[in-house]
Amino acid sequence: MDLLRKIYDTVICYEEDTIEMCKRVDEELLDLIEPYKGKLSDDELDKLKDLMGCISATAEREGFLLGVRYTLKMLYALMDDNLK
Repeated sequence: MDLLRKIYDTVICYEEDTIEMCKRVDEELLDLIEPYKGKLSDDELDKLKDLMGCISATAEREGFLLGVRYTLKMLYALMDDNLK
């Protein structure tokens, strides 16, 4: 898994599709934070944005890893079925 994390961190996260996905996620985060404007101080709001951003980045990376894992499992199953 460490190799896949390195691939994500050094290659995949810079791909155009990933950058576009991150922009959409950032827009969603801003929408989720909107109700807290005026209720939280600017410092608290910044901390909330940072926290949600970290959670989002972790979820994106873990989603990539899960997708690779399931893709490999499917390929293995398909190859195994074809060999029978």
